[in-house]
Amino acid sequence: MRVILNLFIFVLFITISNASTNNNDIKIIEKDNLINSLNLETFDNFLISLESFEGIKNEYFKVPNEKNVNKIRSQFIFNNRFNTLDLLLRFKAVTAKQPEYLFKIYQIALSKTKNLNYIKDDANLLSSDELLMSYFVEELINVLGLKEENFNRANLIGNSNDITTCMGDENCEEPTEAEKLFKLLPAATFLYGATLSDYASILKGTTKTYDASLATTWSARQEYKNISLDRDIADGDNTAARVTAIEAGTGSQMVNNYDQLNLNKAYAYGLSGAGVTINIMDADLCASSPELTGKSITTFGSGTTSSASSNHGCHVITAALGNYDGNSSSTQTWSGTYDLMDYSMMGVAYNAKLHFADFNGDNTTCNGSSDTDCWGPQHWELALEDAKAKGAKVSSHSWGYSPDGAISTAQLQAYATANSLNNYEALVAHQAIKTGGTYTDVGYLTSTATWTTTDWQEYVSAINEFQETGVYVNAMSNDNLGTYSTVFGGTTNRNDISSGLAVLFPELQEAWINVANVGKTEDGTRALISSACADTAAFCLSHDGVETWANTYVSPGTYYYDSYTGTSMATPQIAGAIAILWEAFPDNTPETITKRLLLTADNSWFSSNSCFLDSSGDNDYTASGDTWTDYCGGTTGSVNYKGIIHHYNTLYGHGSADLFAALQPIGKKQLVDNRERAYPVIGSLLLTSLVFGDAMSLSGEQALYRDQLDGGFNFNLSSIVDTHQSRDTLNRRLFTNNNHIWSGTFNNQGLNFATSYQNDQDQDSLSDDHKFYMSFKSGRQSIFVGQKYSIEQMLGLQNGNTTSSILNRSTSNNSILSLTEASENGQVIGSEFDLNNRFSFTVVAYNGEHKTTDLNERGFLTNLKHKSNSNNISLFFGQNIESDSILRSSGAGAFGSFSGKTYHAGMSFDKKISNNVYIAGLFDYGVVTESTSDGLFLDDISNLETSQFNLGIVIPNVLSKNDFATLKISQPLRTERGTSRLNLPGLRDASGKISMTSKNINLEPSGRELNFDVGYEKILSSQSTFKLGTQLSFSPNHSNSNGNTNMLYSTYSINF
Repeated sequence: MRVILNLFIFVLFITISNASTNNNDIKIIEKDNLINSLNLETFDNFLISLESFEGIKNEYFKVPNEKNVNKIRSQFIFNNRFNTLDLLLRFKAVTAKQPEYLFKIYQIALSKTKNLNYIKDDANLLSSDELLMSYFVEELINVLGLKEENFNRANLIGNSNDITTCMGDENCEEPTEAEKLFKLLPAATFLYGATLSDYASILKGTTKTYDASLATTWSARQEYKNISLDRDIADGDNTAARVTAIEAGTGSQMVNNYDQLNLNKAYAYGLSGAGVTINIMDADLCASSPELTGKSITTFGSGTTSSASSNHGCHVITAALGNYDGNSSSTQTWSGTYDLMDYSMMGVAYNAKLHFADFNGDNTTCNGSSDTDCWGPQHWELALEDAKAKGAKVSSHSWGYSPDGAISTAQLQAYATANSLNNYEALVAHQAIKTGGTYTDVGYLTSTATWTTTDWQEYVSAINEFQETGVYVNAMSNDNLGTYSTVFGGTTNRNDISSGLAVLFPELQEAWINVANVGKTEDGTRALISSACADTAAFCLSHDGVETWANTYVSPGTYYYDSYTGTSMATPQIAGAIAILWEAFPDNTPETITKRLLLTADNSWFSSNSCFLDSSGDNDYTASGDTWTDYCGGTTGSVNYKGIIHHYNTLYGHGSADLFAALQPIGKKQLVDNRERAYPVIGSLLLTSLVFGDAMSLSGEQALYRDQLDGGFNFNLSSIVDTHQSRDTLNRRLFTNNNHIWSGTFNNQGLNFATSYQNDQDQDSLSDDHKFYMSFKSGRQSIFVGQKYSIEQMLGLQNGNTTSSILNRSTSNNSILSLTEASENGQVIGSEFDLNNRFSFTVVAYNGEHKTTDLNERGFLTNLKHKSNSNNISLFFGQNIESDSILRSSGAGAFGSFSGKTYHAGMSFDKKISNNVYIAGLFDYGVVTESTSDGLFLDDISNLETSQFNLGIVIPNVLSKNDFATLKISQPLRTERGTSRLNLPGLRDASGKISMTSKNINLEPSGRELNFDVGYEKILSSQSTFKLGTQLSFSPNHSNSNGNTNMLYSTYSINF
């Protein structure tokens, strides 16, 4: 009957440890509404703030009694110095066990932030209090059932969690405190792995590493600077006079075109447009230019060659992708008087390839659908189709079929409405509309054109189809006079029809960028040189095309360069920037590449008084009455793409293109697999135990995370891997006082009882830890229970007077039986049977939290012991069950949640081998029979086996009666074999699916830690002890990369 009762208690104990709380009846509500209503001043205020939500049961949350408060406080005691990450992990672990006490747990955790150590947040973005607050919100959402653990990538599109990048614009609405709080979640997620000193920055792990010194070097290279050469060396022509006027009006020098684009910083990532083809539709190809030497060049249709009188296209081409010649001053001999031109010039995407089509074709106007090598939509359509077929990823257009001063898009739309025409029909009508007594000259080469609605439909369709694989970049009109711009006296801002095609046909806005010409000086002043973005502002950028220096034409033995001003010069620079973005994000869609450049543009100056206004009315920049401190217009609209909001205005569009900003992660950072499961980067963490040594460090492995615009960023996987420093090192044990005080043992008629408590470490007048042990013996059977009383103590392997206990006092491995360590921080219950005078059998069950990982473990151990006067030997067998880890390694986020069951068996012995020599040892071998990992990175963890051993000798009475010497060799718990499959997300394939690379990794560490300890201890009195010893450790932490360590120590202790 007694045996049945013991078995019943054992089964009940294991069953209870599996119990969990279920809160499925909580109603799902909007997250942002919840956060807006939170009041955390007091518990009552917290409950009141939840009352506005129908279905929320306030009674679920409770105030813990004093006993539970003490229990919660005890779980926030750290054995060593701790940092923000330790506190956050502890908060999550404690909340998971007692979610009803969430509010009190948060208050206790918050009180700990003042004791944090090793904090280094150079970015100074979030304090520890703010990080903890964000985790409180996250846990609250989990408790209330408002959050799915995994969510589909599609949920990111158009959600309410918009991220505003208005960048200082005064018209951008200030988010509420609740909205700021909600946005702390992804921010906390990022900082969690990116700014704490103990964990490497994920961004620093990107493959394309940013080199700040290289960015400075690029800015100083003359070949890079020559794009603005004529700004420094005025030659008296009209364009140079414009620069002189701007600099005189502002009292500040104009900024290099490339520096405005932050191109030097893109180069500092090693980017150059390599492998990307730019389609340029223009006139005047200069294929023999040294700027194009060695480039891959493909063409379509007939074309003209650049000359002294016709060289626009050559200038555009070389500004977009002219060669970089190594900043050599002896590359060529140039014409002209400028010695600096010995350095040549270079285009933005200097390693890009060229596809060229002459927009004039054979230099005649297209007439009829069969006429295709000519000036007209028939030819432009075929040129785009050819560019797409030959792999072009961006198409640059520094020309237009609607000349300066012609009617605007708004006027054409009004004409269509008034005459009941569709937009295609209005385009045909436009070809015959007279302006000021003459035709609008859309024919370019003749006074009229006979293009049909079908011609226009097919051309628009060709643009739309090109945008399936590439970005269309178009120059705004250079007409900045009269009614085209409010800067020059217009009542409204207008745009030409060429740039307004995407207004007439909105499906083209998906991957279309218009470029306005805006000069900038060093003091931040902007001057609009072209027409305004006007109706195209939502897909328009500003860039500097003033006095841009590039190759114009080539004659035998001579290469001619000149500086031009216009949107024609700004547009190829933006096309080159697009090519660089394609190199950085090769698996993105054209729409995403387009939006990345638009939504990262600098519009911070929109709210400033730093823009030019022709207040003199002379349509120029030279009059003394002009204004250089005019208001820049604020914002008039915004674009919301995948939750990223960016503001624009009708003058300057989205602002100044910033290539460096476009290359940064934007918004949420997530890990996405081929099933479109998405995990926050920061919520993804692998904490490995020293059992695995360096086997799970994942050093050298790289994966791709994605930002909110689906940009892929390579990072070193090891940057989100860290190790639980779980081993109780000799140094720590020698110099740390555990403050435990045990009461005397009560022994009465077979009942034994002892208690212990830990002193008030928190100075809050509360004891911080309690331990007890109780046993009852009747006849041959003993029943015992304990709280934080380890199985090793119960088996006589620790804290006793045995050889094993003496050996363990001064050695590096505090745990003799590592797989049962959780028992010393939990509960144990068991029974011992004396089979006869020599043999006994013990069965013990335990349930507790490992003192380092804070994760629950439970299990049992059976022990068959043989004892005699001089010899003890035990054979044991047990199981350790981990619900949230495998061999004390745990994961979160993309690493999934781990669990494992380990069976282990071994032996221990304690023997007197002579009158003055004692030997003791232990060997334990384990096999993980069940293991799971349900994350992205790791799965199929299998064939795990472990080992641990120690062997030592104790020699008493070496120099005197009250001393002894020790010698010990030990190996901490280590995996002997095991494998796992590592899955690494990469680029998207042609169908848009994430490609995954899988490989098997060996879970046996590279080294085997062996510790050799020699010690001497002298008991001076009943209250004082002297110790002297040394320790030599080979391959610490089971890693061959760790150098051997040694330590010599001596201590003197007094008990009061």
